[in-house]
Amino acid sequence: MSGRKDTNQPEFSLPVSKSGKLRLLFKYTGYLAALAVSLLVIYQLFFMVKITAGVSNEKPAPEQVATIEIINASGIAQIGKQVTEKLESSEQDKIEIIVVNSERLEYKKIAKSLIISREENTETAEFIAKTLGLEESEVVFRPSIENDMAPSVTVVLGEDIQLIMNPEKPSKES
Repeated sequence: MSGRKDTNQPEFSLPVSKSGKLRLLFKYTGYLAALAVSLLVIYQLFFMVKITAGVSNEKPAPEQVATIEIINASGIAQIGKQVTEKLESSEQDKIEIIVVNSERLEYKKIAKSLIISREENTETAEFIAKTLGLEESEVVFRPSIENDMAPSVTVVLGEDIQLIMNPEKPSKES
């Protein structure tokens, strides 16, 4: 056993040139890149389906978004805030109500509340009137002359809003 090679173990190394090694490296790098892109696409699809399924099952999108401006001309402090809370918390699927402006008119009081529709179709304004407990006859149409960013409905609160928002319960007299 002195200078003899062991023939029991075959030699598996194949002679590979430098360009062959580069080809193998690019080949396996391409496979890894394709695998990474595939995994990324599968993750994105799973994530997007999960998000859209959650949104669509929870609450359907409203048919219309109504922007509301509230002008408190009643002289009653904090009534504008109560009206805002009532409008924004009203439960309906058809119209989403967003109060974009609420201000107090200091120099003039108005006796009767009214709703001004800035759109020719007064359905939204009539819905707002009904939500607040006002008559549909209190809705008037006046187009906005300021700009396109004007709210779709203006609610003008008069001195009667306290009774409308908080009607007194009739007391029983014996």
